[in-house]
Amino acid sequence: YGLLPILHERMKGDQRDEPTACLWYKKDTASLTAIDDIAVSYTRKDEQSLRKENYEKLPTNLEELGLAPAYLWIRRVKRTSIPNTTKDVTRMKTELKDCTSML
Repeated sequence: YGLLPILHERMKGDQRDEPTACLWYKKDTASLTAIDDIAVSYTRKDEQSLRKENYEKLPTNLEELGLAPAYLWIRRVKRTSIPNTTKDVTRMKTELKDCTSML
């Protein structure tokens, strides 16, 4: 299916009866947008603030998954606004190799 997990240390349950939260994603390079940030809302005030910051609310309440009563929100950005660091890394590797050879 091409899905990959995102699991943070602080999202793991400490006890057997505590849930572990894991987000699964699939990179779609054909999409015009990418996820820029993920946030959680616990109150209406949180929701109002996130809406003002252009976040989209996901429909499932986390309480349905055995977690706290809260919602996940995502903020998308245009993929063209994300810098392409691949060229920078390639250039840096080349420069490092050249410098190493001079030593």
